[in-house]
Amino acid sequence: MTWQVVASAKAEPLKVMISGAPASGKGTQCELITKKYDLVHIAAGDLLRAEVVAATENGKRAKEYMEKGQLVPDEIVVMMVKERLFQPDSQEKGWLLDGYPRSSSQAAALEDFGIHPDLFILLEVKLRLRTHHENVDAVLSVYKDITVKAC
Repeated sequence: MTWQVVASAKAEPLKVMISGAPASGKGTQCELITKKYDLVHIAAGDLLRAEVVAATENGKRAKEYMEKGQLVPDEIVVMMVKERLFQPDSQEKGWLLDGYPRSSSQAAALEDFGIHPDLFILLEVKLRLRTHHENVDAVLSVYKDITVKAC
């Protein structure tokens, strides 16, 4: 896959969101896009882990949920993402927001903060997923007597 963004009349930096299921090629596309357009790559999961390690206020709050095996509430993650998107490098160079937002409430919260992408890329994975299932089924038939399925 190749992506080409045509320059528009506005002089503002490019703002892109990308979403895709596991194995959809998102990591590869993120790398290509950030290099080609010199964007700041922001992955919400990486951002969350970094905030926890840095023991920021948001990180401390997030850690409480993570230690209990719970999802971090939207309002905490949205604040982390918002703060990162408003940092000088993101504002100057533009950004690629990787795998976020994941729900309409997260998207609405970002919009409420005036965060709106120029482009939203959705990577579909149907063919690769079907191929994966076919391959796994073939392998499982060989190991059917010793297979344990974990959820």
